[in-house]
Amino acid sequence: VDTQYGKFAAYINSHGAPEEGAVISLRGAVFDFKRARPTARGGFDEYLYWRSKGAVKKIAVLEMKIIGEPTGIYRWRNFLSERIKYTLPFNMSGYMLALTTGERDRQLAEIHRITGTSHLLAVSGFHVGILAGLVSLLFRKGKKRVVCVTVLMWLYVMFAGFPASGIRAALIMQVYLLGLLLGRPSSAFNSVSVAGVILLLYDPWVFFDIGWQLSMLAALTMSAISPLARPLPFKA
Repeated sequence: VDTQYGKFAAYINSHGAPEEGAVISLRGAVFDFKRARPTARGGFDEYLYWRSKGAVKKIAVLEMKIIGEPTGIYRWRNFLSERIKYTLPFNMSGYMLALTTGERDRQLAEIHRITGTSHLLAVSGFHVGILAGLVSLLFRKGKKRVVCVTVLMWLYVMFAGFPASGIRAALIMQVYLLGLLLGRPSSAFNSVSVAGVILLLYDPWVFFDIGWQLSMLAALTMSAISPLARPLPFKA
């Protein structure tokens, strides 16, 4: 919940939650997040988890009223979400929601959690890369292609609700595109590193997000070992 005092985290039933982007009048009690015990290794630290998401306090909701409907991008996101839910079959609607608005269906997310494939439901480098590749096919090499890929890529990330994984992927792609525009040699490892530094400078708390840690580790590892996978030159 965005307030004039910062972002608050509220634990409420999903069926009673207002639409994303709605203006609400809220009354409740504010608490600090719980810290993990120093002796509990690997225990859940509510404080670090929510600070990495941008929240500063936890609020226990006593009364909530909707005083304004969603506007702007939130209105279009909610409209598309409803159309997908009521016009497509269950599995297809779940994947389309994850691809377009970043919304996860609870049942589908549980299936992927059990199979260890939850990353398929997150707007990530895979989706951003597909979009960038499709747009690149429409334009020849040059500034026009870089500008069009940049604009459509960030519009997609914005419409998906600025998910952390999508922002990371878009930043990596943006660094790569800037290198092409300036005529600099591209390096996947450098692009990933610069994107990670930018995110940390913008919000140092993101370092404690386990998703950020795992994705950066995976991206840095793959970009570091990719040159080793190239076939070695040899003479016949």
